[in-house]
Amino acid sequence: MFANRQGGSRARAAARHRAGRFAAIGGWGIFPSVKASFWNGVALAVGVLVLAVLGPVLVRELRTLPHPRALAARSAARIVTLEVGGMTCSGCAARVREELEAVPGVSSVAVRLGAQRALIVCDRAVADSALVAGDGL
Repeated sequence: MFANRQGGSRARAAARHRAGRFAAIGGWGIFPSVKASFWNGVALAVGVLVLAVLGPVLVRELRTLPHPRALAARSAARIVTLEVGGMTCSGCAARVREELEAVPGVSSVAVRLGAQRALIVCDRAVADSALVAGDGL
């Protein structure tokens, strides 16, 4: 009986040896007879193709980032988001943008008509009350 157990484990070891090294690590290889170096080559080729396709997109996105000097100049600024109700057309949005850009200390304004919001980059010294619409809008 002991000999059968011993022989069975030898047979399993021989089968693992014949199947290759993938069988020795749990048999999770897709194609155990194919060498790992081949799959490394396939992975490298896929990586190069992905980089070739997505590389231009990545470069375009990186070029849209602001220059470090521009970021340093804005480090003292704050971003304010205002809910703007009553905008019904692009003319309304343009009027809101003009009024907000006229406030001293405001460096940038983006008005989103669909979201009914205005995004403002301004100095920290600009009071919120200066940005809130009065009778002029």
